[in-house]
Amino acid sequence: MIVEIYNFNFIRINEKEIKLFYNTYPPLKKLECYLDFIKELVSNSYKNNKFIKKDEFEHLVYNTFLYFLINWDNLYHTNQMPFYIWYNFKERVDDILKSEKDITFILNQKYVNIDYFGKYLKKFTNNIKSKNKNRIVDYIMENFQGNLIMLYFLVRKIIMNKNNNYRFDILFITDYDRYYGNNRFFGNHLFKNEEFKKLLKNFDINLTDKNYSILFTKYNFINLPKYIKDYYKKRQDYLFIEDILNLKLGFDILLNSSKIFKKVNLTNYNDEHEKFIHTMFNIFLKHKLPFVLWFYLSIKDYISKTNIKCIVGDSERNFMFYLCNIYRLWRKNIKTIAFSHEVINNNYIHLPISEKYSCIPDCKLVWNENIKKLLIDKYNFPKDKVIVFPDPRFLYWKKYPKKEKTILFVSQGYPEFYEEIFNTFRDKKLINTLIEHGYSFYFKPHPGEYLNDFSIRELEKLKNIKEIKIINGLNFVPEYTIGMSSTMIYELLNAGSKSFFLESNAKETFMMDDKEFKKYFRKNLKEIFFEILNKQL
Repeated sequence: MIVEIYNFNFIRINEKEIKLFYNTYPPLKKLECYLDFIKELVSNSYKNNKFIKKDEFEHLVYNTFLYFLINWDNLYHTNQMPFYIWYNFKERVDDILKSEKDITFILNQKYVNIDYFGKYLKKFTNNIKSKNKNRIVDYIMENFQGNLIMLYFLVRKIIMNKNNNYRFDILFITDYDRYYGNNRFFGNHLFKNEEFKKLLKNFDINLTDKNYSILFTKYNFINLPKYIKDYYKKRQDYLFIEDILNLKLGFDILLNSSKIFKKVNLTNYNDEHEKFIHTMFNIFLKHKLPFVLWFYLSIKDYISKTNIKCIVGDSERNFMFYLCNIYRLWRKNIKTIAFSHEVINNNYIHLPISEKYSCIPDCKLVWNENIKKLLIDKYNFPKDKVIVFPDPRFLYWKKYPKKEKTILFVSQGYPEFYEEIFNTFRDKKLINTLIEHGYSFYFKPHPGEYLNDFSIRELEKLKNIKEIKIINGLNFVPEYTIGMSSTMIYELLNAGSKSFFLESNAKETFMMDDKEFKKYFRKNLKEIFFEILNKQL
């Protein structure tokens, strides 16, 4: 039997794929059993230093290590992975090893370093092969990743080092790449919303036209020249990460990084999970802690200088927001509110709340009652901290006109969606009938599709269908929206578009009731098109 471990996304057995990124709740429940072990690691890692005292250090390191252990950032060829990936890998591989004897394992390391998987497999077999391994990059990332991260942000800070004296009470935090220039998440559609203003008043916060700022976060180097240009052209009340970071502090931490912590050495473990956590912890100390400390202390200093009263994030997973929340738990002098940019469902990647872990905002805003119930019943969120409130993206579309007789296809790059469109548009009689009734067709690809070879080829083929117009932006609400399970379908559904999902999993993705979902699920495009035509009769 040949078993291929593809990065840490899949295990492939005879062309069958087992997804390692699903089944997240059991691993996270298991992780709860190791929180005391993690606290012990944190306590033993402190080295007396001039930057931060032991108790605050432990508070910061414990919560940020858990952040990365649950949401590793998957930087190119790093030897780091989330606990739930490791857990699912071990569970599947152990089952395979019990049931099969003649096995060859192939480690496909095209984008990430999965040597840790190989070390575990060597306990049982020598039939292990590796492909697409980049030894030079692996060596660099394994030994110098932390310094490279620090230098990268220090260079950014040197280039973008401008004084910003703007004072405000409320800081909104969102993603630069998605929302700078379009304000689709944080904009006037939210700031002028009376219900949102009322919600803030419940926290003794008054929102006016001049007492807030938006921080646009960007961590990667994609389109960095444009980011630098935008920094020098941005509005006074806009902030970039570089406006928060303290340059002198950054160099000081870089030069003294070895004096901040000490490596924790262990040789005896109760089980393989402890060994994994310990390995990831020492990687975190070496490669993540210096920049985490720099960001955290810069945020702490910035908040104290500007006297910010409330911080609102598009997601509690936004790293800058998460650090703000850690600071709030420590000082208790600001309020934090998080929207749900991430999709929350039964596969939600979040550690259940307990006495040992409670790094959540003062208020979590969710899309519907089913999500609220999930967070309270399954993830132990306090009832008073979860509120159903429209996502800003739902509110955003309400300002656009509804365009009748339009059908929008929303793509996520799924091969089956492209195939469904190609097959349906071969029925020229059906398509021409829709056109005769005045309908026009639009196709909106996901931005990430322009970075994917398969999608690029499919988009080229789609251009041969003259009836479909490919668009990258959208300035109207279509009469009909169709796709697999994209968030945009759900957004436009809430904005009044007649929306249909072609993927049954969308019910679970958006936590919709059976009765409600039946209204929006269809098996194929022809079924939808015939419904549209029947309404014309």
